[in-house]
Amino acid sequence: MREEIKRKFERKHLKRIKIRVRTGAIVNLSVFSSFLVVALIIFRKIILSPGVIGLVNDWFIPPFSGQFKQLFEMNWYAWYPYMDFGQRSGTLSSILLYRMFLYLLASLSLDGGVISKIIVIFVSTLAGFSMFYLCRQMKISLFPAVLSGIFYMMTPMVFDYFVGGIEFIVFIYALMPLIIVFFGKSLEEKNYKNIIITDIAIGLASSLLHIIIIGVALLLFFLLYSLQRKNGHGFLYCLKIFSIILCISFLISTFWMLPLVDDVIKGRMYEWWAAARPLPMEHYLFMEQLAYPINIVRLIGFPAGYFLQTASTSYHWQAVSFIPVFLALLALLLRPKDEKVIFFGILATIGIVLSAGTKGPLDGIWLWLLRETPLRIFRESYKWIPLACMGYAFLLGKVSEAFQHFAFKKLISLSLYKRNLFSSMTHSQFKKRAIASLFTFLIFGSVVFASSWPFLTGDLGGNMRTYNFDQYRESWKWLYNNPKDFRVLMLPAPYPTLYPGQKYESEDIISHFAGKPSIYVGKITAPQFTLFLIKTLYENRTAYLSKLLGLANVKYIVFDTGKISTKTAWWIPQKYFPSALFTNEKIISTLNQQESIKLIKSDGTIIIFNNTDYLPHVFPADQISLIAGDLSSLVSITYMESLKLESLGLIYVNQLSAEDIKILSNLPNVRIIVQDDYFLELVLSAVPKEYILRPIEYAVASSPFEGWCPYADWYWYNWYYTAELDRLVFTFVKSNLTVPYALKQSKDYNVYLKTYFSPRASKITIYDGGLKIGEITTNALNELGFRWVNLDSARLNQGDHVLKIESGEGENIIASIAVVPKDVMEDAFESVNDLVRNKQVIWLSELEKWQVPKNIAWAQRCFDCLRWHVNPNTMKWLKSSMVENDTFILTAHFHGNETVAEEVEMYTDTKPINLRSYPYFELSYKVQAPQVQTVAIDLYVDFTGDYVADEIAYDWSARPLFQVPALSEYTCYQFNMLEEVKQRFPNNEAYNLVGVKIHFKKLNVMADGNYNFFIKHVQVYGLPWTPSELGVIASHGFATVTKHNAPINRSLYIPKQGLYEIYLRGASKIIDSVLTINMSKTEFKALLHPISGGLHWYKVGEITLSEGFHDVFLKTDGGDEVFLDQLLIMQTSDSLRASPITTSLMHERVNPTKYLIHANASQPFYVIFSEAYDDSWKIHLEDDSIRGYPTYSFGNIFFINKTGRINMLLEYERQKLYEVGKCISFSSFIILSSFLIIPSSILKLFSKRIRSRIRHNGK
Repeated sequence: MREEIKRKFERKHLKRIKIRVRTGAIVNLSVFSSFLVVALIIFRKIILSPGVIGLVNDWFIPPFSGQFKQLFEMNWYAWYPYMDFGQRSGTLSSILLYRMFLYLLASLSLDGGVISKIIVIFVSTLAGFSMFYLCRQMKISLFPAVLSGIFYMMTPMVFDYFVGGIEFIVFIYALMPLIIVFFGKSLEEKNYKNIIITDIAIGLASSLLHIIIIGVALLLFFLLYSLQRKNGHGFLYCLKIFSIILCISFLISTFWMLPLVDDVIKGRMYEWWAAARPLPMEHYLFMEQLAYPINIVRLIGFPAGYFLQTASTSYHWQAVSFIPVFLALLALLLRPKDEKVIFFGILATIGIVLSAGTKGPLDGIWLWLLRETPLRIFRESYKWIPLACMGYAFLLGKVSEAFQHFAFKKLISLSLYKRNLFSSMTHSQFKKRAIASLFTFLIFGSVVFASSWPFLTGDLGGNMRTYNFDQYRESWKWLYNNPKDFRVLMLPAPYPTLYPGQKYESEDIISHFAGKPSIYVGKITAPQFTLFLIKTLYENRTAYLSKLLGLANVKYIVFDTGKISTKTAWWIPQKYFPSALFTNEKIISTLNQQESIKLIKSDGTIIIFNNTDYLPHVFPADQISLIAGDLSSLVSITYMESLKLESLGLIYVNQLSAEDIKILSNLPNVRIIVQDDYFLELVLSAVPKEYILRPIEYAVASSPFEGWCPYADWYWYNWYYTAELDRLVFTFVKSNLTVPYALKQSKDYNVYLKTYFSPRASKITIYDGGLKIGEITTNALNELGFRWVNLDSARLNQGDHVLKIESGEGENIIASIAVVPKDVMEDAFESVNDLVRNKQVIWLSELEKWQVPKNIAWAQRCFDCLRWHVNPNTMKWLKSSMVENDTFILTAHFHGNETVAEEVEMYTDTKPINLRSYPYFELSYKVQAPQVQTVAIDLYVDFTGDYVADEIAYDWSARPLFQVPALSEYTCYQFNMLEEVKQRFPNNEAYNLVGVKIHFKKLNVMADGNYNFFIKHVQVYGLPWTPSELGVIASHGFATVTKHNAPINRSLYIPKQGLYEIYLRGASKIIDSVLTINMSKTEFKALLHPISGGLHWYKVGEITLSEGFHDVFLKTDGGDEVFLDQLLIMQTSDSLRASPITTSLMHERVNPTKYLIHANASQPFYVIFSEAYDDSWKIHLEDDSIRGYPTYSFGNIFFINKTGRINMLLEYERQKLYEVGKCISFSSFIILSSFLIIPSSILKLFSKRIRSRIRHNGK
């Protein structure tokens, strides 16, 4: 009888449980459906719009289903080949599971339009439901939990990341509450399925390194919250569960965590948290520009600020946005002893404090963490904001629940004491509770929707758009179905791109998924060759762009004329540097002047060109050339008849270690090439890298107008700067840069500086502590380029040091600094002498970069003829005097009660000067008055030839360089008068200068006092040898031009004695002209032919040169204008003039990380692989593993010491580690999923049998 009663009771209990579970499932399904409805309302306009979500910032969902294979391959392999020259997948591989899900959707014949809309709806719904589920597990009632979910799915962070195109972070954000729920269940319930679900959720969420840090911190914090209620046994159990979850999570993420651990072991962690080229500190400070506490507490402050821009258009929103903050605080006041409220309150506080970064209470601590720890992986502090969002959502649910209870009690009190119609309607407890819940939901729901109103616009306030890419479908299919292995140059480049009719610039998704690997991005992490290639495209610096593209394996150019690159579409380039703007017209002009680039297809705005100088992805070379120079040397070499770019195997020495140089010098067929003034580059490359300082790591200004700033993202500005391989810092203003370094020994050191000499520069002074190391004048009459300069030697002590780099007024730029012991430098010179002893040496030079002398037409130092003009109403007295060194001092007293800016004018008449011959004006001055902040020039110009001024051309200091200097320094201001006048009056033939007026203007109109103006000299001059723009007929687009017989000369260093051949490229203008070349007291003559036939190469002669410095003089006969482009001095070498090695080579691409190479060679040879250099690329030949070296600044070159028929495997070795990780991850994932699917009863039975068998075997 008792047994029967017991069974009946158990059946009833099980029935109640089933009903409860069924009811809970129905409720959860209903709530999930309600969140789905909210998501559909949020994205209603997007859903109804045709096309894929994109063309907004970084959205990365391709439009065509076939493109998702490439998207999947981005993460399936350890090497991603589709972006510029390829790159390590790195943290990209961590979102493999997410991209695999997208690929599975595409395999169901869904295109990008459908998939992108599914993603935003599903992720939004999941975010709301997961927060709801967390609140329900924390015992919050139904409607307040729904409110929390709605708030969580509509936070500004979700808005900004959706608009920013980083939807997978919103997916991670949506998973965070679920992770806490099942982690809590794992600690409370002894159920293995909770542990498995927790681990799977963590595995799906662990897609970025900073997410792992946030996730582990969140779990650890929740663990501490749980432990405070446990006894000793429970404490150990929780720690055990926590450890198990972390271990299993690591197994699931092994496919990308294992390579990360390998990097840490090998000391390459910097590639993960600071990238191979560290982002400057100013980047992180820029990302915090909106992270003010008043924004962070309202959960806004995202760097792009899309939500803030949209929401702030409503006047009422500014007030409403503080209500959720107030409600969160109210929850803490109402439930000050509630453990859950305390936990989520602390969580929200932590999120706010960390998200504020340097603008929060951490301030200096956060800066220190950015500099000294891997915290830079966060890129912006705002990534901590999900913690605050989660805390706010829970507290909002808690306070709404309290209000609901309050309303319910009020309804009961009304029904007890007031018998009226209302109370009759609320006679049942259920109705009272329902009315209280509805009332609460309406009030708090109104607050949530009002504070998040941009979500209700249907397209996120117009910030989210769809676009139909059907016009690209045919070109994509044509490229995708082409079986050959090549790249495509996608234009317009670089990132970002703006399509017609679009609101925001974005990643051009078509340029990423062109059907073949493409060059387009041009970000600062791309190889410098990419940036140089893009800048050269817009500068039109060469007729052989096709050869540079050929090195890059580019076969086709796809140009959409309907869109533009917005890289220069911001105020600084548009206001100050209009000639540097990236425009489609420049691209068209360049392509039309390329003989080897042919138009082959045109469809609407899309035009396709073929590059006939295309080179295979893998090709052979018969020699290598160690070159000391920059990337402009590639352009120089393409114009040389005696050198073939593709066969040289160029290796830039500043990309090598001293040990690499020694190894390469012992290989066969090696030559040395020195470009212009780069010989010291070769010597310093033989110096250990510990003595080379990189100033870029310490430049924190966001703009060169503010101080020393990284050049990296300014590659659009100057072609010569972009050609430099070192990472540059530059400034337009007087500023200081400090570079810390340490010395291991006390001894004598030489200090070298690599800087740029130009008319825009001034001077650079370097100090070590209080010791002045040296000063270098960087100002020059023409563009001389980068040079290593030996500042001085100094006795420096062991320990920590700080270099202070002080820039004068003007534009200064620094590439590197070397602090090298004298004995080490002597060893480096000896090493270079050994290197060149048995190698052919070539010196190549661009003649427009030779320093030219002044040809002065008028120089005024005494100023006896100057006339001064002052306003007697504003000045009491005026006097002038002379001081030593012919410096003229003008003293004036300005009144301080004027309402307009006062000025003193200096005026002089000149003899008529032809500005075509003497176009340059120079003023050397300083002002002993900080209130005088503007100097301006008037030019009185005659256009008719009667030597009477017809117009006044103004130069009112529009450019930022023309500022008053510090009190202790003179500024030498120069500008081209002819260019200024021609720009204002372009349709004149005669330009004669007949007068100059200089204005010194007082900016502060209320300042009263004396002002001293110190003037050293005023000059008008010309350059007998003038760099002149000739377009693509000249290397670099420029040649030096003269019609005078004035000589031009320079000194060059010959590193070894030998017989040298001299070649010169140039032409005369109309008639044949004789050019005399004098070198080491040996004179040669060359007869230059007219330029109508183009610039020609002339063999000047042969000469025996000794090691050391030699002067080269060039002089014309003065009969006609002469154009001189390049000078080549090449040592004769029989070994390198032998018949070229005939090596045939074919390759087969197996996958992005594996290539099969088949070669037939009669002698040892080199293999060039035009994928971005990485030391994991190896060639396997029989039992040998052959490492590569960087070639052409970006690719890989391998030496093959075999002959005959050879089969080789070119492999990315890191892929092996990645494959092991994938096997572990997917095996773990499958096993864990199996445990979830298999019923618990079967697993229990299976475990019992195993235990009984173990006991049986034990007996």
